[in-house]
Amino acid sequence: MRPCQLLILLWSSFLIQLQITQARTLSFVTVLFRHGDRAPIDTYPQDPHKDRSWPNGLQQLTQEGMRQQYELGQYLRRRYSHFLSPSYQKQEIYVRSTDYDRTLMSAQVNLAGLYPPNGSQHWNPEIRWQPVPIHTMPVSQDRLLKFPVKDCPRYHELMEETTQLPEYQDKMNKWRDFINQTANHTGYSVEGGALRKIWKVYDTLYCQRKHNLSLPEWATPDTLRTLEDISTFEIRSHVNLHKVDEKARLTGGILVDAVLRNFTEVLKRSLPLKMIMYSAHDTTIIALHGALKIYNEKHPPYAACHIFEFYRELDSTYSVAMFYRNDSHQEPYELILPGCTSPCPLSQFIKLTAAVIPQNWDKECHRPESATQTADDILVHLIRPKRSLEALLEPMQEYGDFAGFKLNYSKSLALTAHTSIFRYLESLVGSRIPFSPLGALLDKYEVFVLQDKGAQQLIHKASLLGKKLILDLCSDLSAGAAVAALAVAVGILGATLLVLTVLYWMWRRKVQAV
Repeated sequence: MRPCQLLILLWSSFLIQLQITQARTLSFVTVLFRHGDRAPIDTYPQDPHKDRSWPNGLQQLTQEGMRQQYELGQYLRRRYSHFLSPSYQKQEIYVRSTDYDRTLMSAQVNLAGLYPPNGSQHWNPEIRWQPVPIHTMPVSQDRLLKFPVKDCPRYHELMEETTQLPEYQDKMNKWRDFINQTANHTGYSVEGGALRKIWKVYDTLYCQRKHNLSLPEWATPDTLRTLEDISTFEIRSHVNLHKVDEKARLTGGILVDAVLRNFTEVLKRSLPLKMIMYSAHDTTIIALHGALKIYNEKHPPYAACHIFEFYRELDSTYSVAMFYRNDSHQEPYELILPGCTSPCPLSQFIKLTAAVIPQNWDKECHRPESATQTADDILVHLIRPKRSLEALLEPMQEYGDFAGFKLNYSKSLALTAHTSIFRYLESLVGSRIPFSPLGALLDKYEVFVLQDKGAQQLIHKASLLGKKLILDLCSDLSAGAAVAALAVAVGILGATLLVLTVLYWMWRRKVQAV
């Protein structure tokens, strides 16, 4: 193959590489997981073990729970190794937890698996760990991740109505003798919240059995199955019985709204944020699944993880895919929103979930409107654009067009073109390419290409000019000179992209000013 033919092939490959950003790409991820294995929430009055069997105390994360979360963090690193930076970057991830020791610690251990220290982040050679910020707020104010909320009168009215349903009463009559027997064994009173107390008994026995503690004689396999059935029905009464959409609007719909609005804000502001991580509870996942109408009445295990993945499609629209990981020995299975496909077009996803999105939570809860921000407010990690780049481009802000092509700012969308343009070409030709100042600039900052007809014409014109330059110069040149000719052509295209970057930032500054 003649040198000219090789260079034209490399040039064409490079132009194809620039078009890769047009393919379906992952744009944003939200993950919600349950904390890891823990001690019981409480003991019952006649519990022979009490709390002395739990060295860290009741409700606390166990070492097994730490291992579960570390494994989940490692899995997320493998799944998103192509998406997240290999080392922790504060602008890429925002982590939020409920204000409980077990969820805060779960987030810490998870992040240790997701972001082991890399390079200069090794602050202590003997410790493979680095701190990553975790945000929280008081439980009493947390409407986003802690369900059911206590300060919502309407929700309690709905639950009172639920207890009067024939189905509910039939179940209570069926289990009445069992509940009385369990009360005698445990020392609990059957008055006031009998099903909730049954759940506490089941939770205590479940934790004790998992940690190989002896169970009382009355806790037979049949008894444990009935306790589990009652606990499942108690949860079902919150999620799948009686005015389920209204209940969802007061609980899991808040989280659905936050997930969708966070992505919209990241998109609208062109933020570098890539992932939001929520560390919460089984009830959080259940409330979310109830709002999405995908709850299968199977209890989320420790470290269960619900994943939202937002994609940019080939036609520049967006879609949502959901996955659920409830077993560390197999890949997450895909969740399908009823009435949609997977992935689900974002516009359709929004329409299908509109019925469970609260418009005014305080009003719908029949309570005075809050005077302060609470957890249901949008949780977007706003990151300002680099001032250094703005300062660099400021002298050119008055230019509105280039080479006779007027760009339509109002209809333009920003597409990220991967920045290692010069490094890519160097890998092809096997030598250092000139124009290092421009190459360094393109390596350091992301280049934004406006999806505009004028911009596309400009890039096309520059690529044709580069090809013509190669054909004109390389036929009588040595191999080294031919590489230099290629570098000149790349410089032309690089300069074009740089100008488009300037125009994009001018447009962005104009929008921000408005």
